[in-house]
Formats: sequence, structure tokens, C-alpha cells
Amino acid sequence: MTKTNVKLNKGEITVFDFGGTKLHAYKTNDALCDESFLIEGTNSIVALELPAFHENLSEFKNYIKTLSKPLTDVIISCHPSGADYFEDAKIHMAGNTVRALGENGGIMGLIKNFTVAFGKSFDEKLPKPVANLNIGENTIGGIKFIVTENGDGTDIEIPSINCVYTHMLGADVHSILAGSGHMDAVISQLEGYKAKNYALVLSSHYEPEELSACDTKIAYVKKAKELCSTCSDSKTFIEEMKKNFPSYSGVNYLEMTAGMCFA
Repeated sequence: MTKTNVKLNKGEITVFDFGGTKLHAYKTNDALCDESFLIEGTNSIVALELPAFHENLSEFKNYIKTLSKPLTDVIISCHPSGADYFEDAKIHMAGNTVRALGENGGIMGLIKNFTVAFGKSFDEKLPKPVANLNIGENTIGGIKFIVTENGDGTDIEIPSINCVYTHMLGADVHSILAGSGHMDAVISQLEGYKAKNYALVLSSHYEPEELSACDTKIAYVKKAKELCSTCSDSKTFIEEMKKNFPSYSGVNYLEMTAGMCFA
């Protein structure tokens, strides 16, 4: 695998060349710290998640044009905005993503909040939700993907480059953890990534990470679980987590965890 960087006006692209397949990771530098991905095969390109802001969408679309291959498909797990910029591409979603885009769904709630918070800079247009992404193996744009449900979104394995996508990881970012059971599930998920020895873990709010990030996050989740059981209230929990992880960003995620663990 070789790695090169392309600086754009707003964001930046890191290209991972695995030989027959390339991964283009787009760091948007937007207000949500979003990351989107392109998987470039022999004859076509498949996008995995899309930017949500018009400025980034225009830049992303222009970058794709430089690759001289058609973007034939877009896989959406948790980030449905932006598909209107790629009208010629087929949109793919699993059933749980479609449900989360329903009127009272979790993703739809976030979209409504972002539309209010960011106004016209945010692309509020959403694709028609069609559950056409199978759980298990899919071949899309000539590339194999293996899909697993994960909450409102999906984990997506890309065997040709030995990578896996999940919504959030971030070795030095606080995580949203919805109680002890969810913490155990996250640990199990990350141990599974290690067992499969992925080259990279991709996520929507952080640059691609190596497997060492899984060990770091497992230690974090174990400490969070411990403190959830020993702290008397959410304020104490947040203070103790900050002491243990002083350099971590995403304090809003930590506060969400505290709210769920000490409801």
C-alpha cells in the first residue's frame, strides 16, 4: 500500500493505493469533521458516505472528475445528505438506515437539527430511502462489500483492500456509549476488527486508522465502563473521564454518554 496526499481548497484527499483498488479518503474540514470515501476499481468508482455541506460537495464532485472514471454508486450508512449532487449514481442503503430516515428516526432527527443549525450551507435534500443494500455480501460497481447492521447505520467490509468502515472510531476522541451493554458490544466489535487484521478502519468523523486505534479505544471503553459503575452522577463521571483522557476532543460526545449512563 502506498499513500499520497492531495490538498484541495477546503478539504484534503489521502489516496491509499492497494494495487488493483484505490481508496480516496476525503477529509472535509467541515463543521462536523466529516470524512467521506471513494473506492476506485478498474472501471468505476463507488462512494461510501458523502459530504453534507454544499462547499464540500462541489469540491468532492470536481475531484471525482479528475479520476476519469464514472461514479456509478453511492453507499449510505449514516450520512444521507449530498446525493442530489450525484444524480447519475445509484444510491444504496440497508433497511436500518431506511428506518432511521423515517419521520421519527434517529438520522432524520439529526438532519433536521443540522438544517436549523447550519442553514443554507447544509444540503438538506435527501435521496429516496430504498432498502436495496443486503445484509451480507453485495457486489456494487464491480467491488465486493460485506454489510453488517450496526445501530442506525452499517459496518461495511471491503475485502479487496482489507478495510472496514464503521460510523465512529477516533483513537483520541470521546465516544458515544449508551450504557454498559453498548460498551460491551463496542469492545466485542473492535476485538473482531483485530481478529480480522484489517489494514485500516474507516469512519465518518476521523481519518483512516490502523488497528492500534482499536486497542486504544478498547482501553477507553473499559475505563468508561468502570467509571460508570463507580461514579455517583454524570458530573463526576465527566470530570473523571477528562482526568483520564485530558487530550481527547469530542467533549459533546462524552456529555451524551454521561446523559445516557446516568439518566
